[in-house]
Amino acid sequence: MVAIRVLFSYFAARSPAVAGTIYRSFYSWYEAALQLCSLALSGLSVYFRIRSRLYRSLDPRKHEFRILTILPREDHIPAVNSNTDAADIHCILQTASLDDEPSYTALSYTWGTDNPSTAVLINGKLVFVRKNLAAALRHLRQTDRPLNIWIDAICINQDDNGEKLHQVQMMANIYESSVEVLVWLGPADDESDTAMEKFDNVGNKAITAGIQDFRAADMANWFEPGGDERVCRIKALLNELAIQEGLGLFHQSMVPFSKRDYWTRVWVVQEISLARTVIIVCGSKRLPFATFAAAANFCAFARWTLRTRVTIADWLDPVTGPLLRSVSGSGHAPSAAPNVLIGARRRYHLETGEKESLRSLLQRTCILRSAGIPLKATDARDKIYGLLGLASDSKKLGIIPDYSKSATEVYADVARAMIADGYTTILAWCQQPTGVEQFPSWVPDFSSHIREPCGEDNLAGALFCASGSTALSQVLVSQGEDRYLLRLLGTKIDTIAELGTAWEPLVDSPFNREAAQQLLNEAETFCHRSQLLSTPEQVSDAKMRIPCADQAGSGASRSRASSSIREEYELLRLPETYTADKVPVHQYRTAMGFQHNRKPFLSAEGYVGLVPAVAEIGDIIIIIFGATVPFVVRKLDGGNVQLIGEAFVHGIMDGEFLKVGRASENFCFC
Repeated sequence: MVAIRVLFSYFAARSPAVAGTIYRSFYSWYEAALQLCSLALSGLSVYFRIRSRLYRSLDPRKHEFRILTILPREDHIPAVNSNTDAADIHCILQTASLDDEPSYTALSYTWGTDNPSTAVLINGKLVFVRKNLAAALRHLRQTDRPLNIWIDAICINQDDNGEKLHQVQMMANIYESSVEVLVWLGPADDESDTAMEKFDNVGNKAITAGIQDFRAADMANWFEPGGDERVCRIKALLNELAIQEGLGLFHQSMVPFSKRDYWTRVWVVQEISLARTVIIVCGSKRLPFATFAAAANFCAFARWTLRTRVTIADWLDPVTGPLLRSVSGSGHAPSAAPNVLIGARRRYHLETGEKESLRSLLQRTCILRSAGIPLKATDARDKIYGLLGLASDSKKLGIIPDYSKSATEVYADVARAMIADGYTTILAWCQQPTGVEQFPSWVPDFSSHIREPCGEDNLAGALFCASGSTALSQVLVSQGEDRYLLRLLGTKIDTIAELGTAWEPLVDSPFNREAAQQLLNEAETFCHRSQLLSTPEQVSDAKMRIPCADQAGSGASRSRASSSIREEYELLRLPETYTADKVPVHQYRTAMGFQHNRKPFLSAEGYVGLVPAVAEIGDIIIIIFGATVPFVVRKLDGGNVQLIGEAFVHGIMDGEFLKVGRASENFCFC
C-alpha cells in the first residue's frame, strides 16, 4: 500500500489525469479481490455446514459404517438448489452395520494429490471430490440399477479424527465383508485398452498352463534339465508366447500399465488381499484380478529369465532363446509393485489362508531387492498402519493406529516391539543415512528405500547365526534429549583399520565387470595381509567367499555358498575377453549384487569382510546377543553408539567368535 501511495503522489504532481486512472484501476482491483476473499470464506463456511449435515455420528459398538449408493442416471434426485445442476453424479449416503451383513462393493483406488474440484450430489447436497474419484464414480455407475459401494474418502468423515481412527481399524473387516472389490486404475489412455485385452489373452493361457500352481521355490530349478510336468508346461508356454505373439510387445504393454500410481499405494495390499473377489477396472475395461495376476507373473518370470541366464548357450537354446531375444529389446522393465500385491493376495488365499506377521508384511512392502520403488503412503505413519489389518501379531506387538504420534515415534514403537519379540535383524533394516533429522539410528526409516539385508533372504530367512547360542538380553528403551535410546547386551569383535572401495551395483542393472574386479582384488589383498589367515588354503577360501558374503544367489532366493561356487569365482577372474555374460557365473554374480553399498575391510586384529559403504576407519564391529549378524557402530561422546549397519565378517558368521569366553558389554544406541 505504501508503494501505491508513493506512485500515486508522483503521478498526481505531474499528470493528474494519469493519477486518476491509476487510482480508479487500483481500487477496482482492490474491491474485486475483497469480493473474491469474501466468496472463498463463504464457500468454506458452506462446505463445513454441508459436511456437518451429511454425516451423523457412527456407533463403533454396533460396527457402524456408511455405504454410498450411486444412482443410475435416470434416477437422479433433485438438488437442494439450482446452482448444483452441473453435478451429473447423484448418490445417497446411508448408515449400515457390519453385523447386519449388508451387500455392497468396496472401491480400491488412489486419492491423487489435486484439490477436490468436481461436484457430486450426495443426499441432495453438493460435495466436491478429487478428479480420479469423480472419474471412478462415472465409470462405475450402472445404467439400470443403483450400485452400493464403500469409498473411504466419502464414507468416512475426513474432518472427524475420532471417527477416522475407529473406521481405519474397521477397514480390514469392511473390505473382507464386501461382495467384491473394484480396483480403479484410472481412465483409459491410448494403450490401456489394448493392454487389458492382451492381459486377458495371455493371462488365461498362463492359467491353462498351470502358472497359478507355480511357487517361488520352483525358480531355483528353472533351468535344470527335465523337471516336473508343471514346470515344463510353463516353459512351453513361454516359448509359445514369445514366438506366436511376440513377448516383447506384451512386455511393453506391461511397463506403462504397471507404473500407474495405484500399484504403489501401501493401503491396497490390505484391500486386495482380504477381498473375496477382485476386479480390475481401467476406463471401461474390466478384468478378473486372477487373470491379470497370471499375466503379470508370466512377465516377471520372463524378466527374471533374461537377467539371470545370459550365456551364449541360453541365447541358442530352442526354448529360452526366443524368449530372451524378444524381451531383451523391450526397453525398460515393468515395475515390481503389482507383483508385491499379487504375492500378498496369493499367500493369503492360496497358500496359508492366514494373516502374516507384521515383520513379513514389512519385508514384502518396504524391503526391496533392487532399484524398485517401495510402496508409498501420503502419511508416513500409514506405512505401518496400512498393514495392521493384515498383520496377525499387531495386538501382541501392541501396535495400534494413533495419529497423535509422529512417524518417528510410530517407527520406533515397531522397532522396539520387534526387537523385544526376538527379531534383532530389524537392526539391519537401518541403512544410514536416514535423511531425517533426529531419527534414531536403530530405527528403520520405513518411508525410505530399504534394501534387503545381506544376512537375510526374504524367502529363505536368516542365513547366518553370528551370536551362536546366546539369547537376546532384556530390551530397554528410554527417551533422552528428545531421542529414543535402545540398550542391548553384546560383545566387541574388533575395530576397523582399513577400508576398500564401495561396491554399488543393483540387482537388475547390467553387471559391471570392472567394479566387480576391484572388489575381488581388494578383498584378496586384505586376505593376504590378515594375520588370522595363516595358510594358503585359508586365504583362498576367504577371498572367494567374502565378495559374495558366503552366499549363492539363484535369482529367486539366496542360500549359503557351497564349494561349487569356486568354479564360478575362478571363471569371473578370467581375462576380460571372457565377460560375465559369456560364462555361467550367475549364482556368484547375483550374490555379489546383494552386497550393494558395502565395501571390504580389514580390522586391527586381522578380520576381513564387508561393511556398509558409510563405515569409517575406527568404527567398531560388535555382536548383539541373539542377533544373526554382526553390526558396525560408531562411538559417540558420552558413551552412546550410533548404529552404522550390518557386517559380514569371514570366519565368525556361525557363532565361532562366541565359542570362547568373551566379555559382555551394554551398548546404548541412540
